[in-house]
Amino acid sequence: MDFLNDRHFVVVSCIRMPFAQVALAFEQQIQQWGYSCLISRGNIDVNSVCAGRPQVGGAHSMHVALLDQGTFTAMFTNYSEGWDSMAYCLSKALDCDAFVFTFCDDRPPEYPRNAFNMYRNGKLFRHVAVSYEGNWIFYEQGEPLPEEDVSFYKRKIKRERFDAVAVCNLASKLGFNIGSADFYRDKQGLLMLQQR
Repeated sequence: MDFLNDRHFVVVSCIRMPFAQVALAFEQQIQQWGYSCLISRGNIDVNSVCAGRPQVGGAHSMHVALLDQGTFTAMFTNYSEGWDSMAYCLSKALDCDAFVFTFCDDRPPEYPRNAFNMYRNGKLFRHVAVSYEGNWIFYEQGEPLPEEDVSFYKRKIKRERFDAVAVCNLASKLGFNIGSADFYRDKQGLLMLQQR
């Protein structure tokens, strides 16, 4: 989880479609929503998207990177919710699976959260989350995936039921090595900078 060491809080989406298809659907969705933005393609440095902790709320310009991972595409933003709605829309438009992983370390933000959403063809298929909202809450929806270790979900201490290590392990079992800095480094892709 070397990537987390520099960030403390990460939200990354993985869309099970090649980059060219995802980039086209992404740009179409941006146009449909009426965003004013600059889009560039090339070698992407995720530090240009977010260096440190993602920002909360929508009062600042959104930065988004789509990273070409070969058989799938990763999306990384500077928003703390990771633009979950875009992952949902891409899943629906492309008739594919999209996964949103949220994980934080032991130096959490004000409201720490470790979570996993899976969208299948534009519908929420699976959701697992542990978050702090005045007290620790564990929540799951949908049938567990074969890759999940559901024994953790029965732990007495709720915050230990789905921690950052569990999120990264699940992602790895699904084919996404999101805890590694190499996952984000020296990737071709698309960078969107929203204009205000």
